[in-house]
Amino acid sequence: MTDYVLSMQSQVSYGHVGNSAAMFALQRLGYEVLALPTAMLSNHPGYGQTAGRQTDADEIRQLWQGLSSLDPAPEIRALLSGYLGRPENGTVLLDIASALGTGDSEPIWLCDPVIGDTHTGTYVADGLPEFFRDRALLRADVVTPNQFELATLTGRTIHSEAELLSAAREVLQRGPKIVVCTSVTAGLADDRIGSLAVTADAAWLATTPRLEKAPHGGGDLFAALFLGHLLRSEATDTALANAMASTFALMAASNRQNLTELPLIAEQESLIAADVGPVAVSVL
Repeated sequence: MTDYVLSMQSQVSYGHVGNSAAMFALQRLGYEVLALPTAMLSNHPGYGQTAGRQTDADEIRQLWQGLSSLDPAPEIRALLSGYLGRPENGTVLLDIASALGTGDSEPIWLCDPVIGDTHTGTYVADGLPEFFRDRALLRADVVTPNQFELATLTGRTIHSEAELLSAAREVLQRGPKIVVCTSVTAGLADDRIGSLAVTADAAWLATTPRLEKAPHGGGDLFAALFLGHLLRSEATDTALANAMASTFALMAASNRQNLTELPLIAEQESLIAADVGPVAVSVL
């Protein structure tokens, strides 16, 4: 039986962000990916210029209706969502999540609540932070905010490990089974960066060396890999370590080669067989 993942996020012609990172990573892990683009752009806006457009909610809905009306319809094991573009697309996302939950088995929904980052601030449309906070977090099984987004979603300041844990557990109480906070710097030495995974029973902090530059798409890649490893029935801490190891390997290769993008194709073996040595995992 073919395992399908439905991925609803941005897509670019050049580079590896959004669907253009997640699709290949999941395919290398053995999953077929159905893509619903929330934006179709020439490249990541971080280059200072881009061409393309945000996708209308009606167009996304039509694409979904076309997929779901296939005979036989693909059996979707997981829903992955990232950059949404506009709040109306969030409503379509919730409708899709509801439709997927009416079958014999309810797929896992990993929601990456893309809002912004520490060095950029909020960069999404008005209404999207509230959509994630008030609606998506109540429905998703796994959420993967970065540290800035976790602070935004909880209205907290996060400067220490204790504050980080407390904020993640607050989000956990809203409905998700797993909360993973990425790009963690709180409580860490300046030369380390990490991801915190929290469940109802445990918490783990995985750290790697902090690289000089962060290429576009690292968070999108991590979310896809973490979901892919969860779908392999790996324990949360194992999925965390494996996703962190592969993401670090790709980002380190980008730094060595002085690239602004992830060398996803050239370094694709790291997606499935990364050395977990650079990753240190501790139980909190």
